[in-house]
Amino acid sequence: MEEKKLMRGLDEEHLEKLKNSKWLSFYKKHKEELFLGIRNNYINLYYKGMNIAKVQGRFNKAYISARYIYKDFNGENKYQSITYEDFEQKYETVIKPEVEKHIKKNKLWEKETQQALILKNNKNCNNNRSNWICIDMEYIKQRKNSDSNGKNSFGRFDIIAVNKKNYKVALIELKVGKNAIGGESGLLKHARDWKEDYIDKDLFNNDIEEGNNCLKQEIINIINNKAFLEDDYPIKECSEKNFNCIKPAFYFLICSGDMTIDNLKNEVRKYLWSEEKCKNYNIKKVSDKYNVEKNLYDITKKGEGKLYCEFLFIEGLRDKVQITDIIDDENYDRKI
Repeated sequence: MEEKKLMRGLDEEHLEKLKNSKWLSFYKKHKEELFLGIRNNYINLYYKGMNIAKVQGRFNKAYISARYIYKDFNGENKYQSITYEDFEQKYETVIKPEVEKHIKKNKLWEKETQQALILKNNKNCNNNRSNWICIDMEYIKQRKNSDSNGKNSFGRFDIIAVNKKNYKVALIELKVGKNAIGGESGLLKHARDWKEDYIDKDLFNNDIEEGNNCLKQEIINIINNKAFLEDDYPIKECSEKNFNCIKPAFYFLICSGDMTIDNLKNEVRKYLWSEEKCKNYNIKKVSDKYNVEKNLYDITKKGEGKLYCEFLFIEGLRDKVQITDIIDDENYDRKI
């Protein structure tokens, strides 16, 4: 396969086709519950954190997981093509209920919470109650076109937010409940990825290798694409000069689920800090293998050339989380 630049963004041809497509009209009609993700010359539509339509090419049909287009589906789950007319007909009666059943069966509360927070923030951004606009979710970047299974991907995180006034960039990893804090996909994994990719290699400003674009350029593409597609988009246009002095800030946004915030903080601390710091909180068992300080350093302390992460704690999960601003909300508990 011939390699080409891999970047999130739609070129002029694809923008025009999408602008005049029924899919964009459908998204605008259901904007209160859908998120439009700009990808590499295609789009994804998300409902409750689940990708329900990959629309590409001529934008006259989409690809959707088979589990969402058949009631009580129990066969082999593959992506199937679906016409716009069929998608529209099944959206309320089949697709949405099957997504909700899939989430409930597999307890995918984090995915559902993720989109609920994004939609709340973006609605309030339009009302000028939030200075931030969430421009992307489910961020992942391939190193090669042929790497469809994601083995050689990098830059995974949940939400990208941009401040509409000063263009600050927030890279956000969402965690819900104690089971999301440790293990292979816990705090250490994301801290290590951020350190290696966005501190050591500065992939916000730099290409990782020939054929790939930096995150800054992708953010510019996404904002300008959405401003072209949506008349009421909060940022009308941007260019590289808007991000000349910008370095991304890193956040762990942690929802308590069914725990108290105090108990959840102790769970975070035992994966975040060494025994010495944890003694101050009467924490006896501290993680070793997945401990951030033991494997890296204390990411809650600012230091030249080091990763610094802020922690945002909030009660609840899914649409019960009460925020109006994805970063600056007064309901966050910021003490760790």
